[in-house]
Amino acid sequence: MSQEIEISVREITILIKKWYYYFLSKWKVILLSLVLFTTMGVLYSWFQKPEYLAELTFTAENDGAGTMSAYAGIASQFGLDLGSSSGSAFEGDNLMHLMSSRNLIQKTLFTPVDTGTGKFLLINYYLKIRDDENKEKNSVVFTNATEPYSRQRDSIVMRISAELSKALDIDRIDKKSDIISVKIKNKDEFFAKTFVEALVNTVIQYYTDYKVKKIRQNVAILQHQTDSIRNLINGNIVDIAVSTDLNVNPTREIARTGIQRKQVDAQVNGAMYTELVKNLELSKLTLRKETPLIQIIDTPMFPLEKHKMGTMKAAVIFGFIGFILTLAFLMLRKIFSSTASDYSL
Repeated sequence: MSQEIEISVREITILIKKWYYYFLSKWKVILLSLVLFTTMGVLYSWFQKPEYLAELTFTAENDGAGTMSAYAGIASQFGLDLGSSSGSAFEGDNLMHLMSSRNLIQKTLFTPVDTGTGKFLLINYYLKIRDDENKEKNSVVFTNATEPYSRQRDSIVMRISAELSKALDIDRIDKKSDIISVKIKNKDEFFAKTFVEALVNTVIQYYTDYKVKKIRQNVAILQHQTDSIRNLINGNIVDIAVSTDLNVNPTREIARTGIQRKQVDAQVNGAMYTELVKNLELSKLTLRKETPLIQIIDTPMFPLEKHKMGTMKAAVIFGFIGFILTLAFLMLRKIFSSTASDYSL
């Protein structure tokens, strides 16, 4: 067994030496390839278009999560359902996943922006810079997010959304921190800055609307009911005054029954109005507590940070690739030439 292993090791050693001397005999080809690929790497770094990095950081805070149950308990005493904010739905990592969702990226793409030469939808500006880069002309121009269904239109929107979703880098700046960083790289400096700002604003609006939607509905309903009861009370006051003026014979008890009924209605409406005002103010307080505070910390500013491959790095990478490809080519050529000679024999 040991003899077989010794023979195998000797064969491998002989094979390695054989290939070593073979590659050494082709040093001119390998050197020429290294020079060629290294030069290609240098030229690539020179003519490569830089990518601009836009980074925005923000933090999301919500003071209402811990106090919502207390307000809901108080409100339930008045028969009022303040709803639930479902605070866990878009918090933490879920909020970061929300930012790269297709729906919100599409909403962001239909944000109007001022480029200095006019106002464009962000998606039209993106198509323009991409067409300029690829020397093509796109025939589709978007006007708004509610255009009639079009297979070509939807295909373009989905493709761009997928491209931007992959380009986004969303993460916490630190594992123990609540500060979220949103980054994107693009070859157009204006688009990189504008898109990341518009995306965060879209997410903030969507997140806020989701958190307080039901409570806002309750506030609107209570406000409408309160206004209606107030109008009824005002009407009761006027009716009482009119009935009093028309009562020309105060000695007759029957004449005062109409006034008394209107006074009872006014008292009932007054009691209802008092309770509605309490509930309305409580709902408004809950709305303020439940509305999340999303504070933008740092926004991207011109000029943005440029990112491109350095000359030395490009030369090393291209040279290494060229070296590997040359060795592979020489090895395959040697193997095929040996096989061909064996068949010729």
